[in-house]
Amino acid sequence: MKKSLRILDETEFIHDTNRGVTSLTKTYGFGEDKFQIRYENSNGSPLGFNSKMCLRQYSREKAQWNNLEDIRVLKMSVEIPSYFSSSCKSHCLEFFKKMEERIIRVYS
Repeated sequence: MKKSLRILDETEFIHDTNRGVTSLTKTYGFGEDKFQIRYENSNGSPLGFNSKMCLRQYSREKAQWNNLEDIRVLKMSVEIPSYFSSSCKSHCLEFFKKMEERIIRVYS
C-alpha cells in the first residue's frame, strides 16, 4: 500500500511585510512517521543548519523532533528574499511544495 502525506496540524500562516515576518509550520503523517516542515523568514539568520526553514522528523523513542534537512537541499527558483519583501509568500509556498515532494520521494 502506498503511503500518503496528510496534514495533522498547521499553524496560522503569517505574512506581514510591515513587521518583516512570514511563517508557517505544518505537521504531517506519512505512514507511521511524523514530519514537520517549518518556514520562518524574519530578522536573523541561523548559522550553519537553517532551523527556520527545515524538515524535521519526530522520534518516538526520544519524544523529540530531530532536524533532517534545511532549505539548502532544495532547488528553489529564487534565493531567500529579504524578510520585508512581498515575495516571501510565494517563496514560502514554493518551499512547502518542494519539501512535501521531497518527503514522498526520499522518505517513502
